[in-house]
Amino acid sequence: MDDHVDVAALELDVDGIAVANGVHSQTELARAGAAVVLPDLSDTTGLIGLLEGFASR
Repeated sequence: MDDHVDVAALELDVDGIAVANGVHSQTELARAGAAVVLPDLSDTTGLIGLLEGFASR
C-alpha cells in the first residue's frame, strides 16, 4: 500500500502496510487507516518482522 486508495482494503478487514514513498505522506496514510506506515523499505529486517507478525495473526 502506498496510496490512500490502497488503504480502502481496510473495508474488507485487511490490515496493510503502507509505504510513504509516493505522493502521500505518512500522516495521510495513517489517517486513511493503514495498520502500519513506513517511510520507505530501507529497513528490510524490520519489514520482515512486521510481515511475520501479520502472518502469525
